[in-house]
Amino acid sequence: NIVKLLLENYGFKVVDLGKDVPPQEIVDMAIKLKVEDKFKVLPSNSVHLNGVLGETLDASLNGTSSKDIDMLVYPFKVRNESTTWRSEFWGKWFTSMAWAYEYNPSDNLDKILKRATKELIKTQDSEGAIKTVMPEYEFRLMNDPNNIDNMTWDIWGRKYVLLGLLAEYNRTSDKTVLEAAKRHTDYIIDRIGEGKKDISNIGIWFGMPSSSILEPIALLYQYTGEQRYLEFANYIIANQYKSKYAHDVFRKMRDGWVITDVFPKAGDPKYWYYGDGGSKAYEIMSCFEGLLEMYRITGNKDYLKSVENLAKSVRDTEVIITGSSSVSEKWRKSKHAQHTESSHWQETCVTTTWLKFCTQLLRISGNPIYAGDIELVAYNAMIGAQNKEGSWWCHFSPLNGKRVSAPEQCKHGPTVYDFRSKPLPNEPNFVMNCCVASGPRGLFVLPKSAFMAYDGGVVVNLYENSSAKVSLEKGNVEMSITGFKWGESNTAKIKVIPSADMKFGLKLYIPEWSKNTKITVNGKKVSEGFEAGKYCEIVRLWKSGDIVELCLDAKVELLNIPSQKDIFYLKYGPFVLSMDKRFEPNFNKPADVADNNGVVDAKKINIDGVIVAFEVPMKDGSVRKFINYSDAGKTWDDRSEFVTIFMSNADIKYVPVGNRYKAN
Repeated sequence: NIVKLLLENYGFKVVDLGKDVPPQEIVDMAIKLKVEDKFKVLPSNSVHLNGVLGETLDASLNGTSSKDIDMLVYPFKVRNESTTWRSEFWGKWFTSMAWAYEYNPSDNLDKILKRATKELIKTQDSEGAIKTVMPEYEFRLMNDPNNIDNMTWDIWGRKYVLLGLLAEYNRTSDKTVLEAAKRHTDYIIDRIGEGKKDISNIGIWFGMPSSSILEPIALLYQYTGEQRYLEFANYIIANQYKSKYAHDVFRKMRDGWVITDVFPKAGDPKYWYYGDGGSKAYEIMSCFEGLLEMYRITGNKDYLKSVENLAKSVRDTEVIITGSSSVSEKWRKSKHAQHTESSHWQETCVTTTWLKFCTQLLRISGNPIYAGDIELVAYNAMIGAQNKEGSWWCHFSPLNGKRVSAPEQCKHGPTVYDFRSKPLPNEPNFVMNCCVASGPRGLFVLPKSAFMAYDGGVVVNLYENSSAKVSLEKGNVEMSITGFKWGESNTAKIKVIPSADMKFGLKLYIPEWSKNTKITVNGKKVSEGFEAGKYCEIVRLWKSGDIVELCLDAKVELLNIPSQKDIFYLKYGPFVLSMDKRFEPNFNKPADVADNNGVVDAKKINIDGVIVAFEVPMKDGSVRKFINYSDAGKTWDDRSEFVTIFMSNADIKYVPVGNRYKAN
């Protein structure tokens, strides 16, 4: 301790390199960020979830860690890809595993991650390139947005390579990994930029996938401080308004545009290939994740305004009742078209990226609106898209119909969605899908928001049986939540154990649906009037063993979807409810629910394998069984067909999705 004090007195930073130290404390940033997060993510191995979310994470950890590393690396060895996207899978999978390691580190995961990194770096050539494409498709220019022969996912895949390498450097501080990341990046910036190839003219979707490399470029600058990476990041941002191939998305969102007005609308004859519209949701959000990193670096408030305006536009016009958005992977004002018949609702890649996006915004702003966004999407669209075993995912998640297993992508075959070549000798069978690779990234970001730290203390955003270790300026705090079970007590018993008597704040997120929340500390009522959708901050001198009880006001409610006053759904706390064919034979019949000003006197029942289930009274005296949407359709076939939105006395009349192109 004396040596530590002496070193710190002379300006040295002393850290304990034990297993509980977060990666970000092992790897120092090379620059000082202009903007620090208001809510801090806790160190590795600090948060453990033991309830609904925890069970889903455990299943995903088993399923994700069993993926074939040789299969994922193989495309980088043979480099014979053209228009498909096998280049993305290694990086998506790797970042999932890196976050899984942060959540629950183990020797096995460490070995998997190190081997996957080693095998990928072996494919790096003498010029620094890590790629999957044939020479004639490398950084291929489109020139015409409808030129499908020139469409590639080349830079998009290189982005995921870079994200994966940086995740491993962040985890291990291995300089050889950072060097590989730099050489990989230098190869790109030597060929793209001012006076070189236009990044918005490379690939597909108006340069959005290619420009999303902004995020890892910004992170690489944070780790190295090397000016060329900052210059390339600035080029990507400026290119959005300088390039004739781009749509000036950053400035338009800064100025408050609706996101679907930035890009061509569905049916626009000038963009026939983009028949469903140009607002490719996942790729657009990925670009704004990079812009948020640039806000941390520069403090440019226009960047934050642009990012927050995108989130607001998505929430106001796109997010549907289960927390995610998109139809056929595009934003199409889907919030106001939830009764539209489509099996292509809520791409899991969109769900994952929206969850990640909201987590970043919660960190940077401390605004509870993002905690509400996270809760809604987590308990519905996110956990509902993974199978029970954690081994595979749905590509899409409809509100009515059935869940379907995501198709295997980029296999050998004749279409643009397949890999156009014959299998090579000893080539591994390629079994992967974009959403299967991406889904776990959404799950393993959840521990990062469940418990957080702020300058005044601890933040709790998600309620389930769990535990956390938090390091504050005055000392350490251990916390646990016990006794919580959805549908029964709905009371979180939060035990606070500081290392010594300590004054600090405890911010508790009050869910928007909990209108009459009750809070006690050691049995004594905390003053009433908590505002739903906000934080309740309790600042006091905490002693070991203090108990906070948070009683949430969850009830079954009958709600209508936006813009459709005669189309309804049921919701219990954060859970949207569905009728599943397995448990309710009348699942597809009109449901005239008996309610009292929107509140339903439903009876809680137990059904094995589901989180919550209710018998819901109808006006004719009969009852229907409803379960949580995230467990509806879990057989992924006709046996568990389900209905989530319904009309009281008639079948729903499906209409075309909104946002159709209209000529002036």
